[in-house]
Amino acid sequence: MRRLSKGCKGYQIMDAICAKYGSLPVAPDQAMRPLWDWLGSELVGDIEVEESDTPAVILAKKKAEGLNLRLDTITDLITLQWLFEYGYTTAELCRWTGIRNGLLCDRRKALKVVTRKPFKYLLKKGKKEYYVTGLAAACSVLNVSRCGTFAQSKALSRKGYHLYQLRECRYGDLPEGAVYITGKGAYRKGKNNSDYESVSADCVISRNR
Repeated sequence: MRRLSKGCKGYQIMDAICAKYGSLPVAPDQAMRPLWDWLGSELVGDIEVEESDTPAVILAKKKAEGLNLRLDTITDLITLQWLFEYGYTTAELCRWTGIRNGLLCDRRKALKVVTRKPFKYLLKKGKKEYYVTGLAAACSVLNVSRCGTFAQSKALSRKGYHLYQLRECRYGDLPEGAVYITGKGAYRKGKNNSDYESVSADCVISRNR
């Protein structure tokens, strides 16, 4: 039994293979090569991923278990829309259910739900809070000079922002009215996961003065 910590390089390689081919056993040798190189062996055997799911992820997995492999019912589409709007990726759903990643991508496009990256950090300044997908995005919106990751965190700190790393924080986990920052700009979450409004960079910066 090989144990992989969630988020490690081997886990990321395995996740990419499963997303494309559905599972490791059906993947061609060429696709398996990066995983074999990382493991140092072509004998993959049983792999166990060490992960501690949050209550939200446990609920999402239960919803995903009810999906039809063809995703051809109204119930399937309603469930998929909920999962996508919450922030779960096609790769995750592919790994949980065995449904082809290409089919999941097609259904996402048909539902017109944009891909939502998880939020890696929470920035605080006084009573203001910002959920951000990455430091580069935060620096861009908050008008802070951008360099490497360490320089970005130091620059934000000099501006009075306190940086906290988040674990498994998705769009659906954000509270109503939360201001969040992505590579596309700043937004405010609405009442539902499908509701949001754009917030100008000037407005975000002025809130901190």
